[in-house]
Amino acid sequence: MSFLNFALLGGLAAVAIPIILHLLSRRTPKTLDWGAMLFLLESVQSRKRRIQLEEALLLATRCLLAGLLALAVARPFVPADAPVPWVVVLPAFLLGVVSLTTALVLRGNRKWFWILMGCAVLLLAVSVASVMFEKIWGLKRFGTTGGRDIALIIDGSDSMRLRNSKGGLTVFEAAVAEAREIVDKAPAGSAFSLILGGPVPVDKISEPVVNRLETVGALRDLQPAGGGMSA
Repeated sequence: MSFLNFALLGGLAAVAIPIILHLLSRRTPKTLDWGAMLFLLESVQSRKRRIQLEEALLLATRCLLAGLLALAVARPFVPADAPVPWVVVLPAFLLGVVSLTTALVLRGNRKWFWILMGCAVLLLAVSVASVMFEKIWGLKRFGTTGGRDIALIIDGSDSMRLRNSKGGLTVFEAAVAEAREIVDKAPAGSAFSLILGGPVPVDKISEPVVNRLETVGALRDLQPAGGGMSA
């Protein structure tokens, strides 16, 4: 997953607003000795757990809404050849937010507080690291340094249906395999166009593209056009 407006991911800081408001609204309870309270202790504890659960769900919902709004403004998209699937990044982020908010609500229970806080830090770190890795990977693979425009022209005439002595492939299949090797070994940032020769040349990829998967897919779908090459 990547973002068209990567800088606007800073809006994720808005997730902290509901958390800050929640912490400011909390008050330290005052202890009041009352003998009859002993009989109500079990009921109070049960009600306290229910209230904490409701607070955790409400706070998580508010934080998720703020986070999703920030993500929407940043305009996420998933490249066709993304190394990290969005089904890993987005759930990790959302679960991290939920774990963080739940930990803050249950901070009175030190055991669960640290368990949930650790899960939150781990999940959020995984989501951020995944996005950064994909961004760096994309720059390295499709950067402009050393890139070039490569036009692949493959003869699709009837003569290409003949089989050569190498592996029993047709001449056309061997030409496609050689073209795929050129694509694989091309420098980062190279753009490719593809023309199938024949009686009437056909532009399979008319405008140069840097997406290698698209180029390889077009090569895989090529079929001889028949007839002879046009002069």
